[in-house]
Amino acid sequence: MATSLELPLFSFPNLSLAEVFDRARARALEKRGRRAPAAREDDAPYEQLFPLPKAKGAPPTFPAAEDLALAGVLSRFSRAERAAIPIVAAGAPLRAGETYLDLLRANRRPFEAMGSLTALSSQRLVPKSAVAKELWLQLL
Repeated sequence: MATSLELPLFSFPNLSLAEVFDRARARALEKRGRRAPAAREDDAPYEQLFPLPKAKGAPPTFPAAEDLALAGVLSRFSRAERAAIPIVAAGAPLRAGETYLDLLRANRRPFEAMGSLTALSSQRLVPKSAVAKELWLQLL
């Protein structure tokens, strides 16, 4: 038994999943004798509202020496050492499988990024692969 919302997903290879869903919804409403509401001009496309992270390479970083929030946390490090510590920019996607350390957490423990995590503005994440081993051990 076929339902009224069945729509072959591969019939629209150039459309996003949101556009395919919108078309399926419009077809279902038309079968019931209704019209789908017209899109408003201020409606942003789904991809702009919920962008998918593209974590192919290393996430964008900046030196810890430029972040005033880390001045007290990294006070025992020299200016050169602080400049050598990369901080992942807020909103940047994290690489799955990469180990990170949040410098603003009181109980600093490294964690492994999974799936589609992104760096929050309340975090100061350091990727382990971008720091010298001696410096990483001092951060712990």
